[in-house]
Amino acid sequence: MRTVLAWAMAAMLLGAGATAQTVTVYTDRTVRGLVPILQAFQQETGINVQLRTFKEDVLDRLLDEDDQSEADIYITASIGNLDEAYRAGLTQPITSPALDARVPARFRQEDNHWYGVTLRTRNLYIRTQRSNDRSRITYDDLATPRFAGQICIRSGKHAYNIDLIAAYIVHYGREAARDWLIGMRENLARVPQGNDRAQMKAVADGICSIAIGNSYYYGLAHSNLRQREWAEQIQLVFPSFPNDGTHVNLSGMAMLTTADNVDAARRFMEFQVGEIAQGIYNRELHEFPINSDLGSAQIYGMPVNFVPDSISIQQISNAQRAARQLVDEVQFNDGPQGS
Repeated sequence: MRTVLAWAMAAMLLGAGATAQTVTVYTDRTVRGLVPILQAFQQETGINVQLRTFKEDVLDRLLDEDDQSEADIYITASIGNLDEAYRAGLTQPITSPALDARVPARFRQEDNHWYGVTLRTRNLYIRTQRSNDRSRITYDDLATPRFAGQICIRSGKHAYNIDLIAAYIVHYGREAARDWLIGMRENLARVPQGNDRAQMKAVADGICSIAIGNSYYYGLAHSNLRQREWAEQIQLVFPSFPNDGTHVNLSGMAMLTTADNVDAARRFMEFQVGEIAQGIYNRELHEFPINSDLGSAQIYGMPVNFVPDSISIQQISNAQRAARQLVDEVQFNDGPQGS
């Protein structure tokens, strides 16, 4: 089923009538964080935005619509989706000094077919009373006997974990990544299950003492009356690769080949990585600025410090297939096997 917010509500939400220019955005993201950004964009530029959100695969829809699609821009929480769109010939390269200046090279496609919008770190949720001796954990540590029976995680096949495994492959190679996955599998407190919020709850409930989850869920939990209790019982830790930084993935955007108004679409993309939009993404969705020059990283109003991993997002995307194969090969989702 699709959920469409055709921005017919624009007159109400954005306080404007029809304009000469309209940008149509397809996305699999939730509307919550996008609405204030669209409002700010229209107020600054006078360009209307028609936002269409879909629960099903946006790529399948774009392929089905082919050159009849009305979409100008594709925004997604998965850089893997953007790379698939690029490989399917759905995107076009962009010439924009503003985008190139604001988005570091490792956070965009090498031929400028897609750009990152925000950074999303893969973190550890650790029980507060046990966090003092665990604030400098590396990703490697998760596979050591030190954490036997203590780790919770969602399915290894989920995109967030596939990207982390792919990053490990880029750093150390396939065989080292295989050994690491086996070690972490043997340290699991339960069979992989649930979403990232469920991992936070598992730590709060004492099922495990450490869980793997994305940073922004911690901020979103603080904003939710029921989930705040979980967040208050854990500390958000930024692990790293030895001699490198914290694994990051991106939310991102691409201009599609069906874009009717390239100039308006380019302005929309440039606005996404400007100070106004970056601040809204951080405050509303607790995702981090794509470039530290665009604002400080905060979670629920609290400043955080981390160094992003130095490998490029393109390298991670290129290793995703090998990562998926490893998850199946070591039967990660079956949980500990006593090996």
